[in-house]
Amino acid sequence: MGTFVQAPGMDPRTRKPAMAAVVLVGAAVVLQLASSLSPAVADAYARWAGPLISRVLTGVSRWVPVSLTDFVEGGAIVALLWWIVVAVRRVRAAEKPKLPVLWTIVAEAWVIVGALHLSFLLLFGIGYGRPGLAERMGWDIADDSREGLIASGEELVGHVNGLYLAIHGSEDGGEPTGTGVDPRTFDAALRASWPTAGAAMGMAPGELFDRGPTKPLLSSPIYSKLLIAGIYFPYTGEANINMQGPVWQQPLTRAHEMAHQRFFYDESDANFAGFLACVAADDPLVRYGGWLFAQRQVLKQLQRQDPELALELVRRRHPGVQRDVTFAVTFWRSHVGKASGVSQKVNDAYLKANGISDGVQAYGRSVRLLQYWLADCGGVAECDPLREPTPSSP
Repeated sequence: MGTFVQAPGMDPRTRKPAMAAVVLVGAAVVLQLASSLSPAVADAYARWAGPLISRVLTGVSRWVPVSLTDFVEGGAIVALLWWIVVAVRRVRAAEKPKLPVLWTIVAEAWVIVGALHLSFLLLFGIGYGRPGLAERMGWDIADDSREGLIASGEELVGHVNGLYLAIHGSEDGGEPTGTGVDPRTFDAALRASWPTAGAAMGMAPGELFDRGPTKPLLSSPIYSKLLIAGIYFPYTGEANINMQGPVWQQPLTRAHEMAHQRFFYDESDANFAGFLACVAADDPLVRYGGWLFAQRQVLKQLQRQDPELALELVRRRHPGVQRDVTFAVTFWRSHVGKASGVSQKVNDAYLKANGISDGVQAYGRSVRLLQYWLADCGGVAECDPLREPTPSSP
């Protein structure tokens, strides 16, 4: 029988964390490769396993009145800082040579990374490899034509103006839309509209169960600094909202995070799915937020092709609509800084690492889905599920 020779510098205490790190990281790599190389595996997860996991997670989190995300993230940060402090103390207290202790700490760090990444994949990330919504629906999404953008832009400006009039009773309400409204009331309308929106995108009835309300983030001021309007947290199954964001934008943000909660992975798909949930809702403010989002996407795309015409369409907005847009732009620009720059880079890297090749640029690609949908059903008026806006006041 051979004699085991311990490698130089190898502490026996390092073996267990090192082996655990190899197993956890290896399993995560295998799962990541399987989902990226086999869209069928990713799609099956998003349609079957994912919803089952979501039922369990949201079956608990939906009854908690505050966002568990805040506490999990905060607890994770505290635990990480504590682990770093303890690790430094271990190195200082160790006798020379200190290399075995350092190797043990490195192995433990990889155990943490592997466990977090593996659990992320099992709870959500496997589905990143699923085909996009257009491919699943068999939609032939072409590049945006100037003529199509012009037609959609003109219709959307008129439609949003009409929705604004129905809410305010005039072309300028004198203050941003939603002032004085509790945005948490939007959730009831969105939760009721998701079955309609989901069915239009081929979602099976088993995928359309109610996941509970969107959770207001206690850490909203921090997320504002990061230019993050909302976040889906797969470890708790919660869709979360930054409550500092402009009220008229919150319906789309809430619906976007609800779309991730329902396993729409690509940001353009989540934008479009959220838009459909908004315009199918029976709340005037929710519908207004959805249609104004669509208008801004189309006009922004038209601006790249014909800046003068895009500006002319912007000038046709009612003064109150333009006030809402200006208010939102001003709010987010006021939070631009070093933190937001880092946040954008991290989000871009995260999306690219999960197969979204254009990173944060994916948010803007939903205009193609919007254009296809509008053309397919014959224009804005015909596409609006409720047609006539219901008069109301904020």
